[in-house]
Amino acid sequence: GELHFASSVERFDPLVTVAYEASENVSVYAKYSTGYRAGGASSRSLTYRSFDPEEVEAYEIGIKSDLFDNRVRLNAALYAMDRTDSQLDFSLITGTRNTLETVNAPGTTKIRGLELEGQFQATENLRLSASYTYTDAKVPDTANPFTGKVQQVFIAYTPENAANFAADWESPFMGATLKAHIDANYADASYSFEQFDVKND
Repeated sequence: GELHFASSVERFDPLVTVAYEASENVSVYAKYSTGYRAGGASSRSLTYRSFDPEEVEAYEIGIKSDLFDNRVRLNAALYAMDRTDSQLDFSLITGTRNTLETVNAPGTTKIRGLELEGQFQATENLRLSASYTYTDAKVPDTANPFTGKVQQVFIAYTPENAANFAADWESPFMGATLKAHIDANYADASYSFEQFDVKND
């Protein structure tokens, strides 16, 4: 017979921010929020298996500052996310067919991170900027729906360390403005799949 999927959800997801200006050029803040990603049923599943929504609680504290007559800008943030019922995709390739099953991880996925950002007006013409991000993510071991075995799973495309650096130069020249920009980016290898211990470059 025909397979049907129906879902009806009512949600209230608040976001609350408390900020304090420690001085004219320095402010600190704390933020709390919740979030939600709808459940569903996968059309690439042989049984149109349904999966539950996932929910997240997020906490963040940070500081924003403009120092030395606004020549230096420093921003920093620490955050934590607790995600329940994380939606994970497991695949099984047989011949030319890729069957996909989406399941919910048990327990709580814990994501912790740090973000640093800075700008420096080195001269009237030259501005330097840099940023760094650290992310620690742990997903509870989850049963593979194809094998029935509980296995380690991963968050894809999320490097543990990432950074960038940029330099911007500009100067007036004969009624126009000459501009130059150079930047460099770095990211650790990250997982390419949620179910396989395989990383990209």
